[in-house]
Amino acid sequence: MSQSSSHQEHSGGGAGRTFLAHQAGAEFHFVLQREKWMPLMKALRDDALQQLANSGAEVLSQSGDPRDGFRFDYKINKSFGSLTITPLSIAPHWLTRRDQVSPDGTVDATVKIEQTEKWFPKGFGGVQLSVTSSFH
Repeated sequence: MSQSSSHQEHSGGGAGRTFLAHQAGAEFHFVLQREKWMPLMKALRDDALQQLANSGAEVLSQSGDPRDGFRFDYKINKSFGSLTITPLSIAPHWLTRRDQVSPDGTVDATVKIEQTEKWFPKGFGGVQLSVTSSFH
């Protein structure tokens, strides 16, 4: 059986009175062995945290778990942002060209990653920050 993957990306931006905003995201479609979904979600969480650290971000709060997805709020210099990873969704068999669970135990899956960021050219002024963590 041929196994494939695909993804779609999007981005956009705008401006407020005191900030510039940017949004970006991606949706990934792939074939996955059903029992690998939790390690995949944990790997996505770990990779997101590593990417934020590599870009110099200070993670202000993080929440979620593999079943519900993850959210990270962060600060980089004059920017505030959030990164979300949606829960993995398994396509119903009627949306795929094959049975929901194939003989080799694979399923069609989708995960979305969204990021929003606001840049404040004059800094944050009176904005107060708090740091919380609620990982399970």
